[in-house]
Amino acid sequence: MKEFLTKLDQIAGTMNAWLFAIALGLAFLDFSVFIVKAVEALPQPPDTTVSATVNSSASH
Repeated sequence: MKEFLTKLDQIAGTMNAWLFAIALGLAFLDFSVFIVKAVEALPQPPDTTVSATVNSSASH
């Protein structure tokens, strides 16, 4: 019986390490999705291309 419990403890220790690694990976994935959604929600800056500057100065 003691051998069985020792083996079960080793399996549980290994399984806990795998579960922790999976949880950590899912946390990084969740954080990445949060960052992407937060960046998309930011207001877009006005268009400051060279053509817009040339057109506005030509009309003066």
